[in-house]
Amino acid sequence: MVWPSQTGRRSSCLRSSFTTRSDLGSSKYGEYWRQMRKLFILELLSSKKVHSFNALMEEEVFAAVVGRRCKDQESITRLAKETIHKKIDNLLEDIVREHEDDRLNSTGQSSEEDILDLFLHFKDEGEFQFVITRDNIKANVFELFTAGTDTSATVIEWAMAELMKNPTVMKKAQSEVRQAFEGKENFTDSDIRKLNYLNMVIKESLRLHPPLPLLGARSCREKCTIDGYDIPVNTVALVNAWSIGRDPKYWHNPESFEPERFSNSSVHYTGNHYEYLPFGAGRRICPGITFGVATVELVLAKLLYHFDWKLPDGISPEELDMT
Repeated sequence: MVWPSQTGRRSSCLRSSFTTRSDLGSSKYGEYWRQMRKLFILELLSSKKVHSFNALMEEEVFAAVVGRRCKDQESITRLAKETIHKKIDNLLEDIVREHEDDRLNSTGQSSEEDILDLFLHFKDEGEFQFVITRDNIKANVFELFTAGTDTSATVIEWAMAELMKNPTVMKKAQSEVRQAFEGKENFTDSDIRKLNYLNMVIKESLRLHPPLPLLGARSCREKCTIDGYDIPVNTVALVNAWSIGRDPKYWHNPESFEPERFSNSSVHYTGNHYEYLPFGAGRRICPGITFGVATVELVLAKLLYHFDWKLPDGISPEELDMT
């Protein structure tokens, strides 16, 4: 099935917050969208760049364990929920200005560049076919924050809930992690990549509990016919990734949490298998897959390595309500 010339559809909250901006997820298909997507995939969220964030992710996971919260993260989350658009914009402006000041006072390239630093670099260097404005930067940083933090946290929560409900799977995943990292203080990328069973646990969690049960809305730019149905221009389409992942036509025991189903399977979350679309597919597939999965892998590995888990108050796994 082909959906011609898809274009993003912006939520009312985002329209109100960033009326003049073009974040990647909701910008219309065209040259700006192509160039911005190229910037995300090849520069901001490439495998090499994600691996360079490993030390920072380790630090943040540790901070989560000891209870330190990021002041800006807490503020942005609260303001986003309250949709106080002007305050969100002011906060993002302060963050951008702080990074600009750091760049002006820097004597050379910092080894601790974050994604906002990279945006500012490409804005100043003008290496793309369009001008990256401050509004572009703030819109995309806001999208990265809201889309990246909640979705990763959701996957981690569901994965841990499924592990608690399935103690045999928990024991197997925990054994793999503890054997791989025995005697090590830090987890390297190469260590993480050896955790085959943990990766299957993540895949199965994504199948049953995709971070966005309904993928981003898409608007049809051209009239088309699909399976005999005439689709008018501007028709809004919603793909139910949650339902697809539980379809008994494609999955044996679809409601059961069975990571082993992926042991000899080529099915992956990269968008090439339409029975499994936790991150979408095609041109509009989530550009942050590598970054998001790396975060989930590291957090789950740390949680399984450092802690023993059990349900509270004598609740049995069978009694855990997953609805």
